[in-house]
Amino acid sequence: MMKTVPVAAIAVLSVLAFSASLAVEGSAVGIVDVSRVVRAHPEAKEADALLEKQLSELEAHKDAMTAEHDKLKKEFERARDAALSKAISETEKESRMEEAQKKIVELSEYAQKMRQTLTDEKRDLADRKVRMQRRLVEGIREVVAGLAREKGIDIVLDSSGVALSGVESVLYSSDRVDLTDAVIAAIAGGKAGQAGDTETVQP
Repeated sequence: MMKTVPVAAIAVLSVLAFSASLAVEGSAVGIVDVSRVVRAHPEAKEADALLEKQLSELEAHKDAMTAEHDKLKKEFERARDAALSKAISETEKESRMEEAQKKIVELSEYAQKMRQTLTDEKRDLADRKVRMQRRLVEGIREVVAGLAREKGIDIVLDSSGVALSGVESVLYSSDRVDLTDAVIAAIAGGKAGQAGDTETVQP
């Protein structure tokens, strides 16, 4: 199954998390393992399943259009071969050649249509991914912000984040400041609101 939604969501939420270096003295700090939250998020799984289904439909459409293209190509080749036959009159050759020329035009137009259609469908699928990811991220962020306000926490860090140096952003944290389980429970309880809803997209 595709894992694009979790990967993209983790990347976006990592940017939203404050760097540990911003934690000022006296501020209440909490941490969330965003990677684990995303993996546990039911809507992320639903989005993955929906996108996988849509990708399969796109591939099926591609196969169907490729088969039609191959059919038109064979029709052109038969018309061309018939036009080159020595067993027919010149008049018949001209008629067959005209037919072959029509087939090559038809083939060329269909090939262009196929490329454009598949390009549009791939772009549309990519746009759907972005919309789903954005909704998922917004929902998780709302839950984290709500819990932080309830607990009087000023800064929430992503313990699954990695700095540009390749070192984990949070080198150490106590279980007392870990909000991950609370976030997962809040999402499971429906506190993520409508922001995390995946959209139903017509194929």
